[in-house]
Amino acid sequence: MEINLAAQSTSVSEDVLREIGNKRDWTRHYDIKVSLVNNPKSPPDISMNFIRHMRDKDLKMISKSKNVPGVVSSTAKRIILQKQESQLLKLS
Repeated sequence: MEINLAAQSTSVSEDVLREIGNKRDWTRHYDIKVSLVNNPKSPPDISMNFIRHMRDKDLKMISKSKNVPGVVSSTAKRIILQKQESQLLKLS
């Protein structure tokens, strides 16, 4: 899908990434959400809109990434910790 290639590209402008992130028809696709969150040029507010929708393996990758803004990686870490705590509470 061409939109996903644009969402992955670091040569597109923030405005283009923002436009992609605001189009519901495009962001229904998980791979586009992942591409936007992982793109270092993606505006943090757009990335933050989709971070809660990420699968665990993608959250782990985002939390360790040096290419995403600090607020995005720290939010991914926080979500991982919250999920782990909730799993521990269920086991108790």
